Amino acid sequence: MSGEGHKLIFGQRHRGRTDDVLLAAIDQRWAALLDLPMPEGQTLADAQSLIDEVEARRTEALRGID
Repeated sequence: MSGEGHKLIFGQRHRGRTDDVLLAAIDQRWAALLDLPMPEGQTLADAQSLIDEVEARRTEALRGID
């Protein structure tokens, strides 16, 4: 395990049970998202507007980090 991974796991040792992270398990859990329909029309426009807003806030927050 990498040093960063060790720090993450070690810091959580008393907060529950920790097992190895398996990419296959992550894929299995989130693969259903690939079956969702793509948004269209106003839903797509609303989603893009929200993405743009969040990205603007993220970019602004990063400006203060040196």
